[in-house]
Amino acid sequence: MPDEEKFFKALQEQGFKTKSKKLQIFAGGHKKADWDVGISIDAIKMSKQLDVVVLVTGDGDFIPLVEYLQYHGVLVEVIAFEKTTSSKLIEKVDDFIDLSSNMRKFLIKARTTRKAPPRNVQTRRVSTSRTPIRKTYTRRTR
Repeated sequence: MPDEEKFFKALQEQGFKTKSKKLQIFAGGHKKADWDVGISIDAIKMSKQLDVVVLVTGDGDFIPLVEYLQYHGVLVEVIAFEKTTSSKLIEKVDDFIDLSSNMRKFLIKARTTRKAPPRNVQTRRVSTSRTPIRKTYTRRTR
C-alpha cells in the first residue's frame, strides 16, 4: 500500500472524510490536482454548520473563500510554511500557524529504506569472532 493510501486511511479512521482526484501530469513531471474550486465549494456548502475552517495551504487564491467564510461568521485558520505562503492570505486569516516555526513538531522524519543490491550483485556477509561488526562485501557477476 503506497504511503499516500496509508495516510488517507489513517485520516478516515480518525473520522475525516477524504476525497481524491487524479493528478494532472505536465511536461517535465510537474503534478497538480487543482483542488482550489472543490475545496472552496465544500467549505461554502458546509459553512452554516462550521465554526472554524482550517486550510493547509499558502495559496493566495483562497483569499475570496476566506473573506466569504469570515463574512458568514466562520473563523479561518491557515497552516503552512510562511516562506511559501501568500502574505495577503496571512493578513486575512484569523490565525496562521507557520509549519517552519517548529520543524520537529510539525514534520515527520523520512524513513530510511535499505536498498536491495542490484540483481547482478552477489552479497556475502562476513563476521569474525574478534569484532562484532558485520561487513558486507559485494561483487558484480556477469
